[in-house]
Amino acid sequence: MNPLLALIVLAAVIALAAVVAWPDRGWLWRWRSGGRVLHRTRTEDALKHLFDCEYQGRQATHQSLVGVLRLGGGAAPSSSPAWSGWASSCRPKEGFA
Repeated sequence: MNPLLALIVLAAVIALAAVVAWPDRGWLWRWRSGGRVLHRTRTEDALKHLFDCEYQGRQATHQSLVGVLRLGGGAAPSSSPAWSGWASSCRPKEGFA
């Protein structure tokens, strides 16, 4: 094999490895941290839904949380992430009008 060609191939492999695994900027690091961000966002959305239901005197249900977190696989109630109808999916608490 030509030494120049081998050097070019080695440089390309090293460059590709750097793009994939560079700390804090590589594709691998972004993919791994993306899961944590998604988990945190869903946790915050669930807590916001529970707070909104409690504030309005309503009880959050399993189905309302599934709808808010878009876990059911169906279409989301609205394509807007700031959907204001979250609390309307809660059911009234017992004893409330």
